[in-house]
Amino acid sequence: MELYGQLPEKYDVIMHRGYDDTLVEYDTSIPLSYLTQDCDRFEGVPNFEYFVRFNYKPFNQRLINDTTLMFRSDSVLITIRTKSVDSARFMEKYFSDSAYLNQCLGVDESILHPPTHQFSSITIQIDGEKLTTKTHFISNLYSPNLEYMNVYRTESGNFLLATENSEGLTFYYALFVYDISGNLKEKIIKNVL
Repeated sequence: MELYGQLPEKYDVIMHRGYDDTLVEYDTSIPLSYLTQDCDRFEGVPNFEYFVRFNYKPFNQRLINDTTLMFRSDSVLITIRTKSVDSARFMEKYFSDSAYLNQCLGVDESILHPPTHQFSSITIQIDGEKLTTKTHFISNLYSPNLEYMNVYRTESGNFLLATENSEGLTFYYALFVYDISGNLKEKIIKNVL
């Protein structure tokens, strides 16, 4: 149900603003939907291109191995796991379902090289209580890049998981917003290339 007169929640971010060949960082508050909209200066270029980071203290992160990244802050532990992709199975599904590739992010559209890995799980543990993001929210997200992920906590207690993902040719952003209890509130995905 839509509530008239209710404004979307705004988040504090650091953005780039371009002047000639110079980029200047500035802080502002925006609704997350702003990031997926085209920027004023260039049609087809999303505002995500000018997003630097959220303007909240990031969680401490620890890369456990090639497939596991953990974020910790106080009594909150967020674990992101990736897994290898069965290339033969992926290609079989791709050739049997023409719409499948359009649903996948982080995949080279020429399919010369199938993706090598994908998100496996996102688990949030708060005061010992574990919640895992449902698989259907992450099953089409390929080529996660553990080096370009951060988690932030807002003043209202929401958790923001910001990721930049790519297999080299295509590139997409994925933002996950979790409420204070660790439930997924919103997922925003924007394919950039």
